[in-house]
Formats: sequence, C-alpha cells, structure tokens
Amino acid sequence: MKAVIDRIVDQAFVVLLVGTEEKEMIFPKEAFSFPVKEGLQLDIELAGDQLLRAKKADTPNKADPLERLRKRQHSRYKRKER
Repeated sequence: MKAVIDRIVDQAFVVLLVGTEEKEMIFPKEAFSFPVKEGLQLDIELAGDQLLRAKKADTPNKADPLERLRKRQHSRYKRKER
C-alpha cells in the first residue's frame, strides 16, 4: 500500500497519509528503520492499524542536472535554437 509522510510531530511520531483516500495514521518514529522526513513516499504493509513493514517507495530518477540548468530561465547554459 502506498503512503506519504505528512508530518513529524514532536520528533517522536510520524503522521502518514495512507492510500488514495489519504487516511491519516500515526506511528512512533522508532517503527521506521530508516531516517524519515516530510514528503517521503513509502510502500507499507498494515495489519489492521498496526504497521508491519515500511520501506521507501521507488521514485523515478531526477532529471539530468545539466538539463535542469538549461531549463532555468536565466541559465547561461542554454543553447540557441536554430
């Protein structure tokens, strides 16, 4: 099941928005075996309201750094169109 970290409360609890309906669920930060931060996308397994497993979701690779420079409005790396 897909989830996203909505916020971290008091550096102790992680608030997840779970599934397409974005149901809000709260888990202790210690339930995660990796560093967590807001906006992180996860693949999770639940048993009722208990978190069985959580891992970072596979996200597409970021755009090529040079391509991002070329797309900037004031980039010096833009090539003139012919």
